[in-house]
Amino acid sequence: MGFRNLKSDSGPRPICAPPPAAAASPSQWANQALHFSPDPRQSEILDSPATRVLLCCTRQWGKSTITAIRALHFALHHPNALILCVSPVKRQSALFLAKARHFLKILNITPRTDPREPLSLHLPNGSALIGLPAIEANTRGFSAVHFLILDEAARIPDAAYHAIRPFLATTNGLLWMLSTPYGESGFFYDEWHTHAQHWTRLTVPATECPRISQEFLEAERRSLGPTAFAQEYLCHFIPSRYQLIPRAIIDRCTTAGETALDVTTLFPQSRQPQGLSPAPQHPQGLSPAPQHPKGLSPVSQRGHSVTVPSPPPPPSPPPPRPYAVTFPPPPLPKSIFHLGLDLGLRRNPSALSVLEELTRPTGGYDLVNLVHELETVLILRDVRPFPLETPYAEITWILDRYLNHLPHQSTKKLAVDATGAGDPVVALFRNAGLPAALQPIVITFGQSVGKLPHATSIPRDVLLQNLRIQLECRSFQIPTTLESLHSLREELTALGVRDNHSDDLAFSLALALWSARPNPNAGERSDPLPVYPKPRRR
Repeated sequence: MGFRNLKSDSGPRPICAPPPAAAASPSQWANQALHFSPDPRQSEILDSPATRVLLCCTRQWGKSTITAIRALHFALHHPNALILCVSPVKRQSALFLAKARHFLKILNITPRTDPREPLSLHLPNGSALIGLPAIEANTRGFSAVHFLILDEAARIPDAAYHAIRPFLATTNGLLWMLSTPYGESGFFYDEWHTHAQHWTRLTVPATECPRISQEFLEAERRSLGPTAFAQEYLCHFIPSRYQLIPRAIIDRCTTAGETALDVTTLFPQSRQPQGLSPAPQHPQGLSPAPQHPKGLSPVSQRGHSVTVPSPPPPPSPPPPRPYAVTFPPPPLPKSIFHLGLDLGLRRNPSALSVLEELTRPTGGYDLVNLVHELETVLILRDVRPFPLETPYAEITWILDRYLNHLPHQSTKKLAVDATGAGDPVVALFRNAGLPAALQPIVITFGQSVGKLPHATSIPRDVLLQNLRIQLECRSFQIPTTLESLHSLREELTALGVRDNHSDDLAFSLALALWSARPNPNAGERSDPLPVYPKPRRR
């Protein structure tokens, strides 16, 4: 393959001469020009026309080889293109460039290296392949990227992912994320489990790789165990050993049988929905003309009178039985609302969670005690963050409207994070006269629950362990109609495994659960346990 410069009206521009199979697909080009025969799944990924690709594949499937071929094909067919490959460590980026250099040697193309970018390959047509380690501070500075590849994306930090996505802002280029699963947290896990339509998701387990024998897989299953084997070879997302709350116990608490709290009336809209016409107005004291069945009217078009048949009379009620048992009416449902408020600052927003402890009749009747059967359920009615940098005075006003929106005959309890600046905010709530019983809670790094003059001190680990226990026991239900359900699930699964991640919704829920289901004896005791004398033998 050779390169040449063609002069045009706009001046010389280096372009790439077409390869032997210019119109062929990437898989055919790899077979003809690189003498590489991809398997059916590799051909499917190489020839994918999607601009956003998520590939969850087994170990030793050939991720680096496939990405090198696809990136090289893109670079040779798009002059002056910029291709970036971001990996968790520098060695993986160097491996990607080594494979690309090997294929260029087959094509008899000698790339050059920029001294300012040791991990780079610059082609004669102006395109460049650059490898980067996933370090948030070192990845900034690139622009107009045409092809962005994230190798082992599940192990790339979220901060680096957020820093490199804007590289595609002006080009809207290709974004490929390839990885073996690693835990139930991180942006790769989140993007894989969202229902966004712009992603093309492809899964390749080891059972679909023709280069991995069944005997080897059986030996690996015996050596690694079922959990590690499912993650490394079967593309299963397994909870990390440091993950506090797995996704499975969260999904067991979600239900479609309950509804979220409707707070749209707190912000009424005066506009009429589009497409609806106002109801016709009739003069006062006059009712609209009666509507007759289709085809019948008091006077037909020919002038003959038509009588509309009257509806049949309702059936008479059956006579009372001599020994009929009448039950008293069931009692009305009673509610206790437990609100948890996690106060934020400039970087983290404040968050509110609302749990309703509802006692309601089940529809059954106890014929022994002659009472209606009741059940008590705990339902997460609402969870939402406040806008960032919302003043505490405005939060007080919103809480006052929120509490007054709840049923007046219900009991309301508000557990507030009184750590740090939370104590003055609690005083602000008291002075505002909020219609709720305040429960100030100071989150500490201690070992046992204590009592302070102005609040209750709860260790952070105890508060989160109580949250996990309530989720495991399915002591409360999470409606699927919650607006912030996805954000809440993301925060809960990130507890313990992702640093510098938002946890405001999770802590607001933990505060509300502590108000509803407290565990005052949790943690280590400061006083020694009593020692009882051993029983005497007879």
